Amino acid sequence: MPQQPSISTTWHDKHMQQDTYRAAVRTHDTGAAMDIPENVLLQEVLYAFQGIDSKYTFFNPSTDRFEVARHVGVSLPMRDLIRKLTEVGWLFNRVQQFLGRAIDGGVVTQSFHHALKAELSDFYRLLAVLSAQVDVDAAKFPLPDAMPELTLKRLIVWTQDPLDRLRVMAALVDR
Repeated sequence: MPQQPSISTTWHDKHMQQDTYRAAVRTHDTGAAMDIPENVLLQEVLYAFQGIDSKYTFFNPSTDRFEVARHVGVSLPMRDLIRKLTEVGWLFNRVQQFLGRAIDGGVVTQSFHHALKAELSDFYRLLAVLSAQVDVDAAKFPLPDAMPELTLKRLIVWTQDPLDRLRVMAALVDR
């Protein structure tokens, strides 16, 4: 009669197989290391904030969101962080598309357009500040391992209020 494997052996084998699979997926899907420095990804995210496709990030109409190109070696958590950040660009595009349509209404519609444009001007100011900070960090910290002032994680904090405002504006223009 063949010997039954012990529970601990089976558990160990199963988890070793899962770890091997995860490592293979990580190496195949995102690369073993991050190929793109964070300061470059920051600049890419700032482009996405404005609804602009760039070298490593682009708007995918089939998923209706901005994504990092598959060939770019970026870890899955970093891809998720970038996806969360680029919601700002997706919302910005929706508001911009609404404003791009001809105004065919009365004074209330014109006032609404004006209010949206005023909110977007605040957003443009924030983009200018963030872009300037990325430029300062690039000059101060040219080495990839340096710790710049602005990181993708800090950008989440910087964009929380504008994200909330853009969500409200997008909800209003969808009605």
